[in-house]
Amino acid sequence: MSERNGALAGMIGPAMFAFIAVVLTVLQYNFLVRLGWEPVGVSDVPWPSALALGPYGSLQILNFVLFGIMLIVFAAGLQRGVAPSGRVSWAGPALLIVAGVALVVLAFKTDPHMSAWAHTWHGSIHFAAFLLLGLSFLFSLLFLWRRMG
Repeated sequence: MSERNGALAGMIGPAMFAFIAVVLTVLQYNFLVRLGWEPVGVSDVPWPSALALGPYGSLQILNFVLFGIMLIVFAAGLQRGVAPSGRVSWAGPALLIVAGVALVVLAFKTDPHMSAWAHTWHGSIHFAAFLLLGLSFLFSLLFLWRRMG
């Protein structure tokens, strides 16, 4: 994995994910509104995860998987491109890889409405992956800040 490929994945991945999510939101707007989603305001419909439940849901599933793979490629390029600065300098990129894996696991479809507990096994997996994504990404930023500081 080259540094250049990692940098490209780091630039393209988030933009691609956002673009596809916006396009799918426009295409599935009526479906999302029927679920109870509000574009402005509070809703218990988990956007953008709920996009995977609609008529073009397979595209959102693919979007999660591709974004996860691109984050993993970015993390590998970051590990090669940034000089180590201590014993735990590997932790930031490793946690980014965990976040990438969590994004891939988000391909399990969510439940249509958020609640204290998921109603289906795939909704539970999706929710656990979401928590793992948030925690691993947050901690990766802390370790990367220290490494690049």
